[in-house]
Amino acid sequence: MDVVLGSMATMDSGRIPSEQRFEKLKHSRGSGVLSVEVLAAGPTRLLRITDENERYVSTNPRDDWIVQDCGVVGSSRSAECASVSHRHVQCDEEEEPGMQLDISLVLEQGIGISLINSVPEELLFTSLTGIRIEFVRNADRQCLNAAIQNIQVDNQLPMSSMPVMMYPTVLSGDKSVSHPVLSLYAERLAHNSPLVIVIKEIKITPQKMTLLLEEKFLFKLLQWAGIGTGQPQAGGEDQITNMLTTRYMSLSSRPHSELSKQIYVEHLSVSDTELRISVRTASQLPTALGRIKSRLGFPLVKFEAPINLDALTVNHMLGTSSMYMDTLVKHYTTCIKNQALTILGSVDFLGNPVGLFNDMASGVTGLITTSPDVVGLVRDVAHGVTDTTSKLTGTMSHVLGQATLDSSFQEERAQLLENCHTSGDHFKAGLMSLTSGVFGGFTSIFTQPYKEVREYGIGAIFSGIGKGLVGTVTKPVAGLFDLASGTTAAIRESTSRVSRQQPPPLRHRRCCSSPSGSLTCYSTTLAMGQEYLFRLTDGNLDEKLVSYEVLNQGQDSMKAIISSQFIYMFKDSPPDPSSLQGKLNLDDLMECRAAQSKTTIPNSYIVLSLVERQCEEGTYKALKYKCSDEKTSKKIAQLVNHAKNLHEEEKYIVRTHGLNKDTIW
Repeated sequence: MDVVLGSMATMDSGRIPSEQRFEKLKHSRGSGVLSVEVLAAGPTRLLRITDENERYVSTNPRDDWIVQDCGVVGSSRSAECASVSHRHVQCDEEEEPGMQLDISLVLEQGIGISLINSVPEELLFTSLTGIRIEFVRNADRQCLNAAIQNIQVDNQLPMSSMPVMMYPTVLSGDKSVSHPVLSLYAERLAHNSPLVIVIKEIKITPQKMTLLLEEKFLFKLLQWAGIGTGQPQAGGEDQITNMLTTRYMSLSSRPHSELSKQIYVEHLSVSDTELRISVRTASQLPTALGRIKSRLGFPLVKFEAPINLDALTVNHMLGTSSMYMDTLVKHYTTCIKNQALTILGSVDFLGNPVGLFNDMASGVTGLITTSPDVVGLVRDVAHGVTDTTSKLTGTMSHVLGQATLDSSFQEERAQLLENCHTSGDHFKAGLMSLTSGVFGGFTSIFTQPYKEVREYGIGAIFSGIGKGLVGTVTKPVAGLFDLASGTTAAIRESTSRVSRQQPPPLRHRRCCSSPSGSLTCYSTTLAMGQEYLFRLTDGNLDEKLVSYEVLNQGQDSMKAIISSQFIYMFKDSPPDPSSLQGKLNLDDLMECRAAQSKTTIPNSYIVLSLVERQCEEGTYKALKYKCSDEKTSKKIAQLVNHAKNLHEEEKYIVRTHGLNKDTIW
């Protein structure tokens, strides 16, 4: 038996002082009591074994005293001893609370992200508005609460049939409640381990979105990302697998400290949502994009289908960031594969029967509710029937258009049908396609033999006659189906609900060419000038914009578009080729200078000296255009002369393989 001795103390309270207490210590094997607990210390599973007899005994690291009790026993000496014990142990109750950091960021106008390739041309413009971020950090945890009110991604390719690629689906039943399109809540706990990040909760809540993909735009993005630009592969999956393998090898070459960083998430949840996907194919792709399509080896079909994305919940997961990304990709890939029948039933060549069923179900649901909506039933049924009819007739016209064996007719037909955004555009395109088909049918027997003989020689006259006979029948029938498709599409657009209507593009396409040759900041004036130039040149992308200037305003208003080949003068915006005040070729321009009239009220002008080709060499013809002030006239004269110099320099460039055609611009 061992005895713990201590100094004498008074026993006013009738209790034995702590320094005079003693107890019997058992030394026999197996005579003690142990408790075993399994605890969670972040991502680590902790096994704690405690001796029940010493559960409340802690050892002071400063001396050899055993602290039996930290309480006050009543006497002054005991209280002094207790206070000393408190100072030695440093109980948590006496710790001062740490500092707390609160950060709040509000961007009502949001941010814009522009994606530009090496041509350069703008591919897409992403707008994130109503951004709200709140961050709280203290000694124990870090909390992040973020929300984005609206997301819109615009397709910035010229002549795009779907200028808006992604936007939130409008909730037709509840417009008064404005939900964030995407919200995120994350909570991270403090942890001493440098190899583990402990996150208590991650919660992501997306809303319903609509995704519209064009085949040309999709392959432009793949070209920008460098996918499919290498050697041909056996299939698209092989190409993507090789890309992921290369990415993994690059990650493996990183230091071990980067790869060993683990992330422990106690609870991860992503809410369920719906993604409406619409894919539209192109009648003909540029050569470079066609090579990418053949290398990847996966075809695209036109369809429009709602994809339900199930919720994802993960508890107590430990892994790297790539493992979490793989979990998300596998989950949503499985969701899409499980709805393969829905996608198959939504393809255009079957008439989108799934869409017809959904429209009729929506109309019937609105009819049997507490407030019956008969108008909604008629609208939904009309939309579904016309949509199915438009897709079926459009498929038939596409097949007949390919059967004409006339590439120029197919290109003309594709240009007429692609740029349709309103019901009036659909009907107008169908009517013009019918006119073109009837005219092509009457002239096909003459034009096709001529084209064949001109391209392949006199021996191809019989094949030309055969193609002409085929075109005589197929072109008018294809035009008739285009008219039927355009008419039903016009009715479909007029009966669409608000949730199906596309928002307008946020801005004009960026002008990536500049007189300095560098990529400048976005300019609304240059963007509008580029749209006007695109309209005047009927979609000629080889003619680049130098500047768009306003010479004079008011009653004698005059505007000028200076391009890499011409100078266009017009009064009204937007300009029309038939209403131009002047179109000057830079080859005919000698110089441009600013001038002022010597009158009581001086007027400023720009003087364009042109070569008079009908006269003998060396004579000139001068054209004057009034400007608002001297500064404007000098600026425009400088821009015109700069465009002339670039135009002349372009003639003497020696092209080599791989050199960009638009190097100067």
